[in-house]
Amino acid sequence: MPAAWAKAYALRAGIGIGVVVALLLTGCGDEDSGSSSTTNHSGRGASSSVNGEDLGEALGEAGSTTTTTADPARPTMLLRLGVVSVPATAADGLDRCSNPISYAAENLVDQVNESAWRMDGDGTGQSLTFSLDGSHHLSEVGIVPGYAKIDPCDGADRFVQNRRVTTATWLFDDGSSVTQPLVDTPTMQTTAVNVTTTNVVLRIDGVTSSPERDFTALSEVTVRGS
Repeated sequence: MPAAWAKAYALRAGIGIGVVVALLLTGCGDEDSGSSSTTNHSGRGASSSVNGEDLGEALGEAGSTTTTTADPARPTMLLRLGVVSVPATAADGLDRCSNPISYAAENLVDQVNESAWRMDGDGTGQSLTFSLDGSHHLSEVGIVPGYAKIDPCDGADRFVQNRRVTTATWLFDDGSSVTQPLVDTPTMQTTAVNVTTTNVVLRIDGVTSSPERDFTALSEVTVRGS
């Protein structure tokens, strides 16, 4: 509706011009990284409620309801994690070019998939704890469930050589938790959450069996939120 028509329509219907302008703006979709809008366009006139008055009825139009809701499961930004504790750390090693390799916990949050934390043996039942720089609302968590590296010297696939995590559970400050089944591939795998927390605990619920090298490894852990 053009602005001039809207003004005339408002005066004739006995409602404020500001309300009509607000109604017009409702039809302009807005999308950002932290929310999404859902608009039902099945009818001609949009019916909203302002101060208890049905504008659709005031304007003499029958229509659908327009709603805008935040989607807490939609990722917003990558949050910085600090490693608080891991159950154990395997000794440093060498690649096939005799370069030293560390499996320190810091490798979990360095945003490099080719590095990894790992521990000796079967890590089932063990937990890793991470901290955020204060309280944050989380929308997504994720892990690379193994050692996602191809040795540059001989082409060996470290992912299949070590144990990989098959199922993990994320636990948060309020006592809530989310269990994440994982696919046996060396990629970042995420799951949606909706929680506010300052700490994140990752519990390993299951790993692959009969490894060539008896270590449990994880390459990367990420969280997204606001």
